Parts: sequence; C-alpha cells; structure tokens
Amino acid sequence: LRDTIKQNAFKFEWDQDEDTTLHARGSAASTRALQPKGDVALGFGRSHIGGIDLSEHTDQNAYKEIVEKHLDEAARQRVEARHRRRLEKERRREEAEREANRHWSEKSLNEMTIRDWRIFREEYEINVRGARVPPPIRSWQESSLPDVLKRSLKDAGYKEPTPIQRQALSIGLANRDCVGIAETGSGKTCAFVLPMLVYISKLPKMTLEVAQDGPYALVLAPTRELAKQITDEAQNLPSISIFELCR
Repeated sequence: LRDTIKQNAFKFEWDQDEDTTLHARGSAASTRALQPKGDVALGFGRSHIGGIDLSEHTDQNAYKEIVEKHLDEAARQRVEARHRRRLEKERRREEAEREANRHWSEKSLNEMTIRDWRIFREEYEINVRGARVPPPIRSWQESSLPDVLKRSLKDAGYKEPTPIQRQALSIGLANRDCVGIAETGSGKTCAFVLPMLVYISKLPKMTLEVAQDGPYALVLAPTRELAKQITDEAQNLPSISIFELCR
C-alpha cells in the first residue's frame, strides 16, 4: 500500500530531461521569450511602467502637465469648468463667513438676523421673556415713531435710546403688554410715554362728549414724588410737538 501511494503521489520537482522548452532553444524569438525574469522588459509606450514616468509627479505642476499632454481639448475644458466651479464655491463660502462675522452695526435693518439681534441684546444687557417678542430699536431714526416725535426727541437732547427704551418702545408700539424692570434714571418714563402718545394720536379728538367715556390714557404711580417726576419728564418733550401729534 505504501509503495502504491508513493507511485501515485504528485511530484513537485522534475528532471532536466523533462523540460519541454529545451526543444525551442534554437530560435531567437524563443530565446527572448525565455529571458530570465529580471531581464523582462515591462515598459511600453514611453518605456515606463504604465506609460507614465513617476518622476514627473515630483514636479509642482505635474498634474497640469499631465492634463495638457494626455487629455484632449474637451476633457481639458471639463476639468477647467470643474476648477472654476470649485473656486466659485469657495468664494461664496468665504463671503458667507464674512457676512456672518460682520457686526450688527455694519448692517442695515433688513440685514439683521436672529443671531444679530441676540448679540444686540447681549451688548445692551437686555433680557426678555415671552412669546414673539418684537426686536428692539437700534436708533430713533429706525423706529416707527412719527416724525414729529423724532424731532421732539432731538430737540430735547435724546441722542440714543437707553436699553429699556430700545425694547419697551418696540413692544409698546406693537400694542403689546409689557412689564419693564430697570434702574432709576434709565429712561423708563419716556419708554411708556412715547407709545402712549402715538396711541392717543390715532384716537378721535377729545371733546366734552368723548370725555364722558373716560381718559384716553392713565398713568398710575405709587407716590406723589414719583408722579411729579413722571410729569416733569413728560414735559421735557416740546409741548408744540405733543400738540401737533394729539390735535
């Protein structure tokens, strides 16, 4: 049994006389075909592997040169078009980043975003609570106050609205309820007197008959001193402007 297995076993080695290529040694073609493995020429085309010289890739403009040498005009135009689209995309992205990082003071009112209003409130320390709170006013000129009141504010020396005025005015002019909390001397009186005057100006002229229904506006104060302070502050606005507004 062992002898039978040895006879049928596959042999991985062969003798010299079993080499069938020895019969083709006479021709030159067969001689080239039987060159040693180390002498086989793998190059073709430009005598480089794959037709490409790898040393070209070390050049800074290698990609551009390969495109110019190996692609036709249509393919080169497609590559250039993709390159232009990529540059345009990068330019738009950079412009969007610059626009997002631009300060709110450099933007117009229509360009203000939710992020800009949040930064605006943080800078003026304005904290709001409630649903759909109107954005604050940035200046007297951008507010929806009548021109006669804007002139009165300028004549009275109101250069810029205070934080409480910036937010309370926009809420009052929208006929929304508001509870404002601010320190003494922050301009709370003007913050509610101005919307009150705008509201009164839209009502019918006050007559004895209309007066029977009660006042158009009522200001309540806990102390006499505070009531006098509110009166003095309201009288800082030129009386002729209030008369023009409410007549």
